[in-house]
Amino acid sequence: MLKSLAVNAAVTVIFLFILFVFVYSFYWGVQLVGIVISGASELSPSVYVPLVITVLTATLGLIATLYTQQLIRKREIEASHRERKIELYLDFLEVMDSFVEDAEKKS
Repeated sequence: MLKSLAVNAAVTVIFLFILFVFVYSFYWGVQLVGIVISGASELSPSVYVPLVITVLTATLGLIATLYTQQLIRKREIEASHRERKIELYLDFLEVMDSFVEDAEKKS
């Protein structure tokens, strides 16, 4: 009973910490966006437009890279599982083959 209470308390503390970090990050993210917007309003369009395009291109490139790495990681995991699956299927087929042979011997 005490062990489960300790686990529940630990989970609650971890959840509250993560919530605090999320709220704190969100607050400062909004502050940063406000500062960037106020600073961008002072820039001329000849500076602002290329800056926005550069940041947008870099962000999309980062997202595409992260997505590609995630897909590669999934494929590697599936490939490593495939070898184990083949081994299990072969064992299953051997067992089924022995059942069929036993049934043929009995008939």
